[in-house]
Amino acid sequence: MIQDVPGPEGEVLPPSVREILLRSGVVSHIATPFGSGSELYGIVELERTRPGRPWTEAEVDAIESIAADIGRGLKHARMYEAENSLVEQVKALDQTKSDFFATVSHELRTPLTSIEGYVEMLRDQDGGQTTAAQERMLETIDRNTTRLRNLIEDLFTLTKIESGTSQSVPRPVNLLDIVRDAAQVLQPMVTSTGLTLTVTCPDGSLAVNGDLSQLDRVVMNLLSNAAKFTSPGGRIHVTAARDGDTAVISVSDTGIGIPDKDKEAVFGRFFRASNAVRRSISGTGLGLTIVRTIVAEHGGEVAIHSTEGVGTTVTVRLPLLLASTIAADQAGGRQEEPSLAARPPRGSP
Repeated sequence: MIQDVPGPEGEVLPPSVREILLRSGVVSHIATPFGSGSELYGIVELERTRPGRPWTEAEVDAIESIAADIGRGLKHARMYEAENSLVEQVKALDQTKSDFFATVSHELRTPLTSIEGYVEMLRDQDGGQTTAAQERMLETIDRNTTRLRNLIEDLFTLTKIESGTSQSVPRPVNLLDIVRDAAQVLQPMVTSTGLTLTVTCPDGSLAVNGDLSQLDRVVMNLLSNAAKFTSPGGRIHVTAARDGDTAVISVSDTGIGIPDKDKEAVFGRFFRASNAVRRSISGTGLGLTIVRTIVAEHGGEVAIHSTEGVGTTVTVRLPLLLASTIAADQAGGRQEEPSLAARPPRGSP
C-alpha cells in the first residue's frame, strides 16, 4: 500500500511501474495478490487519482476480502474444469469398454456355436460309436461350453443395457406372471438338487411399466443364484406383494450367505463372494450386476440382506402402474404384445 506515489514513498515501486502510474495521474496505490496456497493466480490493484484521500483500514480489509474471494472462485473453477475433464475421460473409457465387450461377445458366439454343434454331433454318434470315457469327456466339454455361453450372454446383455442399445419395449407387465413362470421353469432343476422352492403371490395382478424379457431376466437370475448357493436340503422362498404404490419381489434362501467383508462389492462386475470361490461354485459374477442395472432402468431399487452360513434375501422394489394408466394404454390400442391380459408360455413362437 502506497499512500503517496509521487513522493518518497513511491520510490519502492519498480521505476517502470511508477512511471506508468504517474503518467496516469495516480496519487495512491494498493495491491494484493490472490491465489490458492502457495500458487499465485494474479494481483488485484486499486488506484486513486484524487489527492488527500489515503487508503483507510476498511478499504484495505475490503480489497483483501475481494482478493480472497477471487482466489477461491478461480480455485473452484479450475477444480470444476478438471473434474469435467476427468468425467469425460471416464465416459470415453467406459464407452471403449462397452464397445470391447460388445465386440468380444459377438465374435465369441460364432466359434462357440461351432463347438456346441460338433459336441452334439459326437454325442449323437454321427462320428461313430463313442466309449464311456469319451462320453464323459464330451459331457465336460458341453458343461463348460454352457458356462462360456452364459458368460457371453451376460456380457452382451449388460453391454446393451448400459450403452442404451437394448431395444426394450416398456408396457404394462404383470409381475405375478413373471414370478410364477420363472419358479415353474426352475422347479425341476431345484427338485433334482434336493431343494424346496415355494412361491407366495397374491390374487389379481401387480402391474408395472417395464420390459417383459428384462424383468423376466431379473427374477430368473435371482432364483438361479439362490439355487446355486444353497446346499441340498435347503429352502428357497419367493414372494411378490404390494407395498403402497410399490411392487416388491423378495427371494430368500438358506444358502451359504455373503461374508460381511464382501457385501459392499456384491453388485460389482465379475465380483464373486470369497466363500463361493473357496467352494468352487461356478458363476460369471455378473448376475447381480445385471439385476441392479435392469431394476435401475425401471426406476426401482435392489437391496440385499445376508448372513454368512444362514442365508440371503434379495428384495426388488418397482413402482406400480396406476389402474388409470393401464386403462389408457389399453384404450389406446397398445396391446400388440401380450402383457397383463395373456402371457405366452416359454418357448412358444
